[in-house]
Amino acid sequence: MPVKSSRHRWFSLIAMLIWATSLIVSQPIPAMAEDPEISLPRITQAGRLALVETLLEDPRPDRYRSDFLVTVLFADLLPPAHLDNLLNDRIELYRSFIDKIEARQGERSPGQEFVNGLGLAVYQAALNYIEEHGPWLVTQSLKAQGEAAK
Repeated sequence: MPVKSSRHRWFSLIAMLIWATSLIVSQPIPAMAEDPEISLPRITQAGRLALVETLLEDPRPDRYRSDFLVTVLFADLLPPAHLDNLLNDRIELYRSFIDKIEARQGERSPGQEFVNGLGLAVYQAALNYIEEHGPWLVTQSLKAQGEAAK
């Protein structure tokens, strides 16, 4: 399979289905001739038509899954120091995402720029929210822990 990274597992599954229907074919990379498993996918004309047909369908509503949000939902049960560390780790993670997005601005197609700009806006808003409201949440956790100790 051309895509070996685990973070692209979903792509690998889709790719297997598409290759099976001949909508995408594998094209070896000449510079990597010594490793026959390394190749670039190339979309066929039938694949391009199928892609466009799929893209014309209305997208489903967005869904978000976040272990972080589930954990923070129960902030009143967490030790304040742990919650503070959790929030600080998320701040650093969002800053790293923002830095990566900003470092590559202007290197993408217009659609990619739009999607990355939206991602940048979401991460920046989340970062700002955590920085502004995180101390309040830690204080509330501290109060909850004090009340639980009574």
